[in-house]
Amino acid sequence: MERISITTTVRAELVEAGALTCAGLRQAQAERSWLVRAEEFDAIKGPIQFNA
Repeated sequence: MERISITTTVRAELVEAGALTCAGLRQAQAERSWLVRAEEFDAIKGPIQFNA
């Protein structure tokens, strides 16, 4: 099972915005270190953006 990391607060905000995708999470993982299962977000569509 693939593990991807993300903070609970950021994850909740992105889920509410409908902005999480597996591809987006993989991109985020390359930039930072967070914690979630990718398959939880398989059905959610849209871009993902992080402000550093």
